[in-house]
Amino acid sequence: MKDTCYIINNKNELGQFIQELFAQHVESPYTDSPNLTDGAIWLHKALDKIDLPFTIMVAESHVDKEFRDSYYMYFSSQHFDVSRFCIRLSFFAGKFTHENFLSPDDIADTGRKKNVELIRDAFIGCCTVRPLLNHEIGKTLLKPEIYIAKDEDIFIRMTKYRIATHGIYLEIKAFPFSTQDGGTTCCVENTILTLLDYFSANYADYKRAMPSEIARIEQGISPERVLPKSGTDYYILSRVLTEFGFHPRIYSDTSKLKERVYHYIESGIPVAVGLNYGENKVGHSVVCIGHSNKGLDDESKRAYIKKRIAEKCETKADSSLLYISTAEFCNNFVVMDDGDLPYHVDSLDNISNVIVPLHKRMYMDSDEARGIFEAIQNDDPRFNIQNRLNEKGLGDKYVITRMYLITGANYKMHLLHSSGNGIDYKILIDHLPFPHFVWVCEYYLEDDYFGHHPPLSFSEIVLDGTSHSKKYMNTILMYRSFDVIATRGPEEDGGAIMDLLNEDTAHYPIIEKQPACFHNLTRVHANMERA
Repeated sequence: MKDTCYIINNKNELGQFIQELFAQHVESPYTDSPNLTDGAIWLHKALDKIDLPFTIMVAESHVDKEFRDSYYMYFSSQHFDVSRFCIRLSFFAGKFTHENFLSPDDIADTGRKKNVELIRDAFIGCCTVRPLLNHEIGKTLLKPEIYIAKDEDIFIRMTKYRIATHGIYLEIKAFPFSTQDGGTTCCVENTILTLLDYFSANYADYKRAMPSEIARIEQGISPERVLPKSGTDYYILSRVLTEFGFHPRIYSDTSKLKERVYHYIESGIPVAVGLNYGENKVGHSVVCIGHSNKGLDDESKRAYIKKRIAEKCETKADSSLLYISTAEFCNNFVVMDDGDLPYHVDSLDNISNVIVPLHKRMYMDSDEARGIFEAIQNDDPRFNIQNRLNEKGLGDKYVITRMYLITGANYKMHLLHSSGNGIDYKILIDHLPFPHFVWVCEYYLEDDYFGHHPPLSFSEIVLDGTSHSKKYMNTILMYRSFDVIATRGPEEDGGAIMDLLNEDTAHYPIIEKQPACFHNLTRVHANMERA
């Protein structure tokens, strides 16, 4: 290309940039064709979402680890030349010149900040273009707020990445994205690469995978060749995740799949989702990283609750308490789909199976945790939520519940940092050993759920996520209802909880309604600053 730095002021300039980029950077039989390739079309759509004006910095001869690995495994052995170098594009809100990058310590025209500070503040992402016939897109990191509708909030999992471009280190919080390369990766391999990229960047327990490593594992269990890619099933995906240190769970019961996805997403665990499209049930794989409130305001939630209450009245004559899970409110999820733009919102109506990449110590899965919570709240009079409400003179017809998995360290931090609680309660929590993971179920009354942000829970039940027992009393770590609290240490049996509930010492000076814990997901909305 003629330049390294491009300032995009309008849609026409963006189109000109796309044409110049793909006409001059890639030697292919299709260069002279007036039709843009798939990669060019994708890039045009992706950049069209960025607010004008913005700056593009072009880095030629970029070494992309994943593509370089694919190149030596597959593309280098082909007859026609394929370059081993990629192009990396970096995007910045506002206008910058090449000289701004080459003089990072100079004071900008504003007279207040150095060039490097303004550049870092303006960074909104980067993407890699592979030197293939269709110009497939390699590793891409973009701010999610670029792709959110104005009337929408999303709650997603992200992690921090650090890159260097033109001599400047930049940071961004994002979720990785890429498209299939047509030779060494299909949608399933892309799912694996995306998940392992995220987990390796966020946790020391995992390492980033390369396409050749995945192909080697696949070849060891596949009855036919694995290159070039023609599709991979979810059994092989699960086996590959196991080889990289995960202990995955596979779910195929379609009646509960979206509920399971929601519970794991609320727990901050991205999941692989298999989709089937059309009469022929063509399979596709995406990574679900969050959920959206699209079309779901408080009014629509209240309308749904009224419907559920009416249905209960028609089918049951008793006056038992109705429990409504926040999973029932969720109709849309946020996915990384290699056939669409990043942070795509999907209803997952075509869901066929789910693979959850669990840590080796997450012995209790969502089904077991949900079953224990339901047994405690409905069947055990010692914990019965309705009895506690009656004691307080609260006769609500329903209670809203929210269930999630979280590390014990993060949940303890949440409890200790909740303001207004007495020192005796905080000492109790501080001295209580927490396991590596805990399942938590929070309970909200109507006014506390809709009238507060975050919602206020009047009760929580905490389970040991590292246990697995048919007797649910052996899994309960902590129970709170208003100011009644009972905890259990690792050396105590399940009866210790009940002993405390029968003593006056179970009451502590605390705020009876505690703020909900949202440590697992990040809320992103259209009004956030995009740079």
